[in-house]
Amino acid sequence: MKNSNAINDKVFDLFKILRQYPLMILTKDGSYYLLQNYIEGYVDGLSLILGKDMRQEITQWYKKKMDTQTTYYWTGHIPFHFKGKSDDELKTILLDITEQYFLENPDWHKFNLLC
Repeated sequence: MKNSNAINDKVFDLFKILRQYPLMILTKDGSYYLLQNYIEGYVDGLSLILGKDMRQEITQWYKKKMDTQTTYYWTGHIPFHFKGKSDDELKTILLDITEQYFLENPDWHKFNLLC
């Protein structure tokens, strides 16, 4: 597998683009739910490459971090947990939380093979 820092840098580059130039990736609508779908698709793509359920891993990390027992994925729980926030605030929260997972778990792309 590639250098861990290079892989993480690519993920953080995406978050930088989504924050600074969202229209390069998303449509003008740019709603929270559009960003949610994009991030879920991105994470699902990582899951396919790695052969592990990254959406579930991030959700389990989120549940511990937020001390919640939600049955939703982290992306679906954010609007309920942060009820009353504007769409732009929710998008920032989603990006912050998702990026935080990758910062706190720099070896997210590694997995143990049980033999």
